[in-house]
Amino acid sequence: MKRLALTALLAGGLAAATPSFALTKADEIGEPGVPALAARTLHVTAGTRYLNVKSGETINLDVNGQRLTWNFDGLGRVVRLQDIAPGAPDVKIYVSEPNDN
Repeated sequence: MKRLALTALLAGGLAAATPSFALTKADEIGEPGVPALAARTLHVTAGTRYLNVKSGETINLDVNGQRLTWNFDGLGRVVRLQDIAPGAPDVKIYVSEPNDN
């Protein structure tokens, strides 16, 4: 009986802890940043197809006259601008490691 109770307790604890290990969208693509901390501003126009940023870099993005700030601290190495700014042009953002040239 004690073994059954212990097994149930361990299974319940494992089930409760499992969601805390799930990756979120922010883990993948980063998160909104603070404009004052942005290293630079990148302008996205109708002709823009891709952008290059460094992992951990905070960037001001000017998308068709609307400005947003993003911190590229996620795990993804390619981020779609549309995932950051719905309705934005189809632009891929390539995220390199800080020490890559």
